[in-house]
Amino acid sequence: MSESLYEILGVKCSATKAEIKTAYKKLARKYHPDINHEKNAEIMFKKINSAADILLDDTKRFQYDISIGNFSNNNKKTKTNNNFNDDLKYKKTTKTSNVPPKKEKIEFSKIIKEFFEENKAKKKPVKQDGKDITMEIKISMNEALFGTERKVNIVHTQKCSKCGGRKFINGSKCSVCKGSGESTIYNKVNVKIPSNIKNGTKIKLKGEGNKGVNGGCDGDLYLVVKVIDEKKGITEVFITPSEAIFGTVLEIPVANGCARLSIPKNTHSGQKFKIIDKDNNNKEIIIQVVVRTPKDLSSEELALYKKLAEFNEKKSREDLF
Repeated sequence: MSESLYEILGVKCSATKAEIKTAYKKLARKYHPDINHEKNAEIMFKKINSAADILLDDTKRFQYDISIGNFSNNNKKTKTNNNFNDDLKYKKTTKTSNVPPKKEKIEFSKIIKEFFEENKAKKKPVKQDGKDITMEIKISMNEALFGTERKVNIVHTQKCSKCGGRKFINGSKCSVCKGSGESTIYNKVNVKIPSNIKNGTKIKLKGEGNKGVNGGCDGDLYLVVKVIDEKKGITEVFITPSEAIFGTVLEIPVANGCARLSIPKNTHSGQKFKIIDKDNNNKEIIIQVVVRTPKDLSSEELALYKKLAEFNEKKSREDLF
């Protein structure tokens, strides 16, 4: 036995017109082909439209109830007809009109339009800002002291371009995101690490985080600098010849900041110094000084070095042997 129109809409045989209309709207939302992409959705949508077309029309419903032996609504219909006949007789005697009242016209296009307007209001895109990304970048003490440049690989996540984050298409897992609802994008960014940077410092790269959704702002990228120990516990730092001759003060990056190291006058290349990192269990750090010759000297600088060499050449040879 095939299911009745009442069963298709999921209502009782005695349901009011308002209850039938509510049930129809609910099922229309569920099975509309533009929303539900399952194979049987379109067939079900036609069934509920056909059922509503009959049950929301008083005459059609009355005839249908008789055909299926549903007499619960017949008395109401008969009473309605008797009232209509009485009213018609009254109108004839009073000479007001002999035209019966028009039956209510059920506009399904209006119901569908209301459904889409409600659905559109519910699914109005919400602007969301992209999430920030935090990464750790490791550099040596020498790089922390003099600065450096690194190429950083960033992993961005965003809604899958195929399924839009729904994870499933036509009842199957999305072939692009494999059911995760997200896609991964890799990007490379050149980052300049400034000199004298402290361990634990955060470098902010605006707009390099995850992408915003529906017009939202892109997130930021935060690089947390971690200064690592050199091999054998020795850190090389470079100074210029003038700094070696006249002395200087260096800021050496340690665990929770920087430690000051005084380089005395007449320091030679390869000379070692020791500093204590008090915030890291009084760890000893050995600093080895390397005198680095400047590059791309101007003609004036070369003339001064040449003159200086004439004064110190003999004395330097004596010290060497």
